[in-house]
Order: sequence, then C-alpha cells, then structure tokens
Amino acid sequence: MFSKTATLALAALAVCGTSTAHMIMVQPKPFNAKTINNSPLVGVKPGSATSDFPCKVGKAGPKYDDASVSMNHMKAGEKQQLSFEGSASHGGGTCLLSISLDQYPDENSVWKIIQTYEGGCPTTADGNDGANNFTFSIPNEIPNGFSTLSWIWYNKIGNREIYMNCAPISLEFSTGNNETYNSLPDAYVINLPPEECSSVETTDLEIPHPGKYMTVLQNTLKAATGPSCQASAAAQTKGVSGGAPSYGGSSGSASAPASSSAQPTSAAGHSGTGATSGSAPAYTSAPSSSVGAPAYSSAASPSTRAPASSTFPQTTPAAGEGVYGPATTGSSAAAPVGTGSSSSSSGILCDAAHAGEYGQAVNGKTVWRALAAGTTCPEVQQYRKRSDMRHAHVRRHVQNAVFRHAA
Repeated sequence: MFSKTATLALAALAVCGTSTAHMIMVQPKPFNAKTINNSPLVGVKPGSATSDFPCKVGKAGPKYDDASVSMNHMKAGEKQQLSFEGSASHGGGTCLLSISLDQYPDENSVWKIIQTYEGGCPTTADGNDGANNFTFSIPNEIPNGFSTLSWIWYNKIGNREIYMNCAPISLEFSTGNNETYNSLPDAYVINLPPEECSSVETTDLEIPHPGKYMTVLQNTLKAATGPSCQASAAAQTKGVSGGAPSYGGSSGSASAPASSSAQPTSAAGHSGTGATSGSAPAYTSAPSSSVGAPAYSSAASPSTRAPASSTFPQTTPAAGEGVYGPATTGSSAAAPVGTGSSSSSSGILCDAAHAGEYGQAVNGKTVWRALAAGTTCPEVQQYRKRSDMRHAHVRRHVQNAVFRHAA
C-alpha cells in the first residue's frame, strides 16, 4: 500500500499533469477561456447525450460564454497568430482551421475548412515538448460579420483522439458571401468514436479533402481506417457548391493507401510531388517548446491535390481592392454610390433595396457584399467607424511625436 506521503505526491503529480498536459488554443482567444479544460472531445457520436462536440460544449459540456467576452476582431487576408498552451503535444499531428457561420455552434453546424496543416501541428518534434506558433489568415471566401473559428487537432502519438477549441470572430474587409463560403470543403470529423473511423497511431492524419489552403509539414501521412471512414470523407463535400471540390482528394476509406511526401523538409502533396508555393511557413517556436521551428522549403513540381501552401494560407491580392485573399466572383455588380442609400462616416453604405448586404466604395463605385447571418448593415457601419477612429487616434499620436521631435 502507498504511504500517505506517496499518495499525496501522486495526487500532486496528477494535478500538475492535468494543468500542463495536452494543448489549449490561446490565440485566437477561445470561448470559455477561463474555464476550458485541455482534454480531448468525448469519444462518442456528435449529438449524443454525453458529447461535447463541437467546441467542448455540445450537449454535455458547459454553455458558451457570451461571444463579446472573447471576441477576436479580424480582417480578411490579414495575418493572425495561432498559438497554444500546454506541453503534451503528442508528437504533433494534423490540424484543421474551420469556420462556422453560427455564432454559437451546435452538433448540426456546418464547418468550412480555411487551413489544413497535414503533419507538424502543433509541433514537428516527437514526444511532449510543447507547441510551435503558426500564422494564418481568413480567406475571402468567408463572409463578413460574426462567426466561429475552430481548431481541430488529430494527435500523432497516444490514444486516437480529437481535440477542438473554438473562438468567436468578427470579420471585415472580405468579399465573400454564402456562395463562396459553400465552395469550401467541410471539416473532417472522425475518432467520434474511434471504433467507427480512426486515425492511425504514429502517423499524421491525411485529410481526404483538405481544401485549397493546405500545408504539408511531415512525411508520415496516412489515411484513417474504419467502417465509416468513407462516409466521413463523403460528408466533407456534401454541402459544397457544385459537388466535390475540383482540388480532389482521396476517398478516405479504410483501403486508401498511406501517402508519402519526398522529404520532411518538403511541403509535398500526397502523391509525393511538391507544393507550388515557394516560401517557408511562417511559424515560430513558442516559449513552451524546447524545439525550434524548422524552416521548410517547397518543391516546384505541381501537386495532384490542393496546392500545399507554405505561407498559411497562399493568398493573392483581390483585384483593385487592396485587401488580401483569393479573388472571388461572389459580389454583385457595382452600383453608383449613394443611390437611394444611407451612409455614415464609416464609408459603409446601407440600402433598404439591398437587404442582407452592405455597400463599400471601390474605385468610385459601390460594391455590394453579403452580410453574415445574424449581422446587420448598421452593425458593420458602427464597427468600421470605431476601427477608423482607433486608427486616427494612433495617427495623431505619431504626428504629435514627429512635431515635438522637429521642434
């Protein structure tokens, strides 16, 4: 039997292990940030009485705190930080960043992939040495307004689990609408329970339909196995506009071959050919990690799947708009500024004839953009006005400092 001292020591270790084990997303700031625990999702079917999918809430978890408590304000195409707390990184694995247009998602919510890190997430190091920091951006396929970002992690070493943290976001400067949003593949949700479809231990999970914003950081990729894997893969494209995405992907069935890439230092596609992007991934070593973030290089040969972006994600300037993100065709035709509309000093135009949209001046014309569900045009006006006031305040401080220095 254990002595009282030994029992207390074991209890202390258990508490310490619980507080530092596994990983929690720190940035973007998640829902329930003060109370969220670092355990994986409960390994049962979503919607079950004991399920905490999604977001460690579901039916069994705590309720969401008010989104305003943890709101993350973002601009489409602007770099954002993805960082973690904890040491038990389980040798890394595969991560997905997805967006739901529901402000408080439930088991029926749709999640669209905006970034896939196949392997090397949240670390490329074996063991439990903490995590790296990553950068990402919200692409222009996502509509403006309030929505929810999720981080999903399939760990490489240990039990077959799925981790998921979610953060409320407020997006602006996007050209996206519901059509462009629905062009993205749905999140790949498995290991719920692992008996039906499971990632393979000591390998990095291959995502059947990773989306066009993809980065491959490890060469130990392998498809999930189990009787329902094919259905889980098919579910990724069920809600995609026009059917399966043109960037393709594997079937995700149990018989799908394990994929490989050329070298650990190559952001290669699943066929073993390299990615099209030519710059190193922008991530850095977090303070909790004892392993520096390696600089990955990309090969120049094309991939048979989604182009593997090593700039998190690969984006191009939208023509004529000065914002960064994939150019889309989802916006309606431009209309003259001020036609039967009311505007404010924010530069955002609201018009009763354009219900569900807001106007933005682009090269002397008004471009009407779709509002996110639950968002009104006046709310966009107010948010933009506050943002402009903050920028003007900073400019005044800089100007005053320059004038004082000149004097």
